[in-house]
Amino acid sequence: MSRNSSHAKSVLAILISTLVGVVLCAAIVELIPLSGKAPTKLEEGRNAAGHRYLDVCAHGSCAYPGVYYPREVVAKPGQPEEVIYDVTYTIDADRTRRTPSDLKPDAPSIPVNFFGGSFMFGEGLNDDQTLPYFFNQFIPDARVKNYGFHGHGVHNSLKLLDDLKTAPAQINVVLTGAYHARRASCDKDYSMPHPSYRVKPNGNRMTEYVSRCSERTPSDLAELNQTGFNTLYDTALSKLKLTKLLFNPVREAYTQKQMALYAAVLHDFRTVSEERGITPVIMYLQEPWHRFLGQPSFADPMLEKLDQEHYLWVDVSLGENFRSVPREYYLHPLNKHPSALANCLRAKRLVDYLVRIHQVSQDRVNTAYACPNHEAR
Repeated sequence: MSRNSSHAKSVLAILISTLVGVVLCAAIVELIPLSGKAPTKLEEGRNAAGHRYLDVCAHGSCAYPGVYYPREVVAKPGQPEEVIYDVTYTIDADRTRRTPSDLKPDAPSIPVNFFGGSFMFGEGLNDDQTLPYFFNQFIPDARVKNYGFHGHGVHNSLKLLDDLKTAPAQINVVLTGAYHARRASCDKDYSMPHPSYRVKPNGNRMTEYVSRCSERTPSDLAELNQTGFNTLYDTALSKLKLTKLLFNPVREAYTQKQMALYAAVLHDFRTVSEERGITPVIMYLQEPWHRFLGQPSFADPMLEKLDQEHYLWVDVSLGENFRSVPREYYLHPLNKHPSALANCLRAKRLVDYLVRIHQVSQDRVNTAYACPNHEAR
C-alpha cells in the first residue's frame, strides 16, 4: 500500500469520525431543551365595558381605557401556580397609564411627559409602582403623563409628537436603549402595528414617516434588517436547536442600518421636542457589548454618540448593563421587567440629573422621600 493511499484513508477516517461526532452532538442537542424555563401564563382580562386590554392606535399598540387586573403565573404541570404578578392597570381616556397624584388640577406644576416601552409603562406593577409615579413622589408638584407602552420604542414616541397627541410639557423624557433599534426597523413580530420611519434628511429632520410596519413591503424590510443569511436560516435551519445556539447571537445583533435608523429617530424626537420649547432628556439603558454586529468597539456605541451630539442624557442601567442587574431590580427570574425598587432608583437618578442641569430647582425636590424596600419574588 502506498504512502499516499494510507494517508488518504487516515484523512477519510478523520472526516468520517468528525461527521459522526457532529451528527451525534446535533442529535443530543435536539433532545435537550434549549432552556430550563417553566412556561408562564398571562391573563390580561377585560375592562368594565367588556373590551380586551390591547388595541391599536395611530402610534402603534395601545390599550382601551379602563381598569384591568392582569395576572401572570408560572404554569408547571401538576404543581400549584406560582404568581409572578397580580396587579392593577388603570388606563385613562387618552390611552395613557394613570399616575396617582395628590396634585390639585389648578395648582402650579412642572409638566413632564414620559415615553418608552414596557419598562416605562410599568409592566407587572401597580399604578403606584411605575417610574413616573416615583418621579412624582420626588417632585410633588410635577404633573406627569405616562405614554409608555409594551413593545414601544422611540419611533412610537416620535409618532405621538408628530401627531400632536401629547400634553403640553416642560420636559419630555424617553427611556430607551439600542434594543429599540430592531423595533424601529420593524424587525419584531409585535412591531407590525407600529409606525415605520425611514432615514431621509430634510431640514432639521433626519427621518420621514412611511406607514405602519405591516404596510411596508418585504423587500423594504429585508434591505433594512438583512444580516446576510436570514433567508437560508428562516427556510432551512430555523427548526434546528443547534443552529439556534450557533446563529441566534448573530441574528439578534443589530445591523448598521438598524442602528442608523434608531439614531435618526432619536435625533428627531429631540428636534421636535426642542422646536416646541420642550427639553428632551434621554434615560439610557446600556446594552451588553456582544449584541452589536460589526461595531469597532466592545462598548455600546450609542454612549459616545449621545455625548458627541450633546444630548441631555443620564445612564440608568443600574449595572454594567441593564440586562445584568441585581436580583432585586427585576420582577422574577422568568420576567425581567423592572421591579418597583428599580423604577424608584431610576426616577431618583433622573431627578438628580434634572437638578444638575438646572431643569428642576433643588427646592422643589422632596428630599425626605426614600425608595421603599420592595422584596423581589
